[in-house]
Amino acid sequence: MKGFLKKDLALLYNTGKVYLAVIAMGIVLGLVNKEMRSFSSSFIMIMLALAGASTLSYDDFENGMPFLISLPVSKKTYIKEKYLICFLSGAVGLVIAAVLGSVIFKMPLIHGEEPMLFVFPVYFAIAEIMTAVMIPTRIKFGPEKSRIVGMGFVVAIFLASFCIGYLFKLFSVDIDALIRDAQENIPKLALVLGVMVFCMVIMLISYTFSVKALEKKEF
Repeated sequence: MKGFLKKDLALLYNTGKVYLAVIAMGIVLGLVNKEMRSFSSSFIMIMLALAGASTLSYDDFENGMPFLISLPVSKKTYIKEKYLICFLSGAVGLVIAAVLGSVIFKMPLIHGEEPMLFVFPVYFAIAEIMTAVMIPTRIKFGPEKSRIVGMGFVVAIFLASFCIGYLFKLFSVDIDALIRDAQENIPKLALVLGVMVFCMVIMLISYTFSVKALEKKEF
């Protein structure tokens, strides 16, 4: 795993200028519009987490996967490293977002609107869930088909959101009132812990699916 990790860290280092541009874009968005501070922070975390998953594309470049799989390491080790690099890149994004939030955006730590201590862990979990969807999809369907599957997934989420919104409107359900009630009645810490537990469950399911997909794949 150590060799795979060094390889992916070197790949991310070589493409570092792209992620510096992402961070710069997030800073500009947060400074131009105060209401976008939270979005800018989540944008940085998600993009850096997905950077780890993007190393799968480099592994496939010029038929590189057969060589990597032929090395004296198990396929499970290869998969574990991909989840580890996604976690590490997301954690770097979390640290950067926390520094920007406290030093540049002046976001509150605990009290006030969108406190970092409660909001940032949720964004980090969302970023990791996105990588948990991306990794097995990429392994199962390959570089070309995974793009189509990804687009289909986004469309499915959009349609599901539209249908849920339509049903709420049809039955005169006040979504804003439900959200306010949840914020008032559910402790923030419990909400954050619930999201983190949900994230870990999704990651475990994703890892199991990824291992099975790679073991069935022939190179």
